[in-house]
Amino acid sequence: MKISSRALGGILLSLVATSAGADIMFSPTPSGTGNNVVFNQQPPDQTGTTVFGNINVTDTLVQFTSTQVLTTPSQGQARIESVPANTLNNLSTTIPGFDFSQAVFNLDATANGSANITAFDQVGTQFSFLLPLSGSGQNFFTLTATGGELISRVAFTTTVGLADVAQIRFGQTVAVPGPIAGAGLPGLIFASGGLLGWWRRRQKIA
Repeated sequence: MKISSRALGGILLSLVATSAGADIMFSPTPSGTGNNVVFNQQPPDQTGTTVFGNINVTDTLVQFTSTQVLTTPSQGQARIESVPANTLNNLSTTIPGFDFSQAVFNLDATANGSANITAFDQVGTQFSFLLPLSGSGQNFFTLTATGGELISRVAFTTTVGLADVAQIRFGQTVAVPGPIAGAGLPGLIFASGGLLGWWRRRQKIA
């Protein structure tokens, strides 16, 4: 079987075109329909700069990290607070070993302010959004990946303290593939280039 450089080039151009149409969309509403994160599979009252939860349907581990001390006072649906209380202003969330299609968070602010939200896709591209925060109610936001995109991490900082972060949900999770001489599309192009070179050398020897 022979693989022509023209055919391989067409495959790579197709991948680039797909990537160009991908995006992470932001909505200041609880529009997602994913699965809840719960803490009842973790030790009660976790405290530290990193705490863990689980997606309720798949038991998949979810990691929450902050520069502040976090605590998880609820053993049911995930609720994350800070020590001291009402001062939480930054949080980074990942699902170790997985990317995901959607994420929903509810930020319970103690005063009017704003949240700077950052999402990273599976190849490290950054998407930034601004969410106005009301100190008198819930502040939901939903991130949704489109066009073959996936989300690898969600982080935010706020201009005011949060009483808690709650009602966290995630859409479909996809296992992260092993590294292939790089990450995402650049790694695939590199690996495909090596494959084409191998076939050319094989043809010369033949």
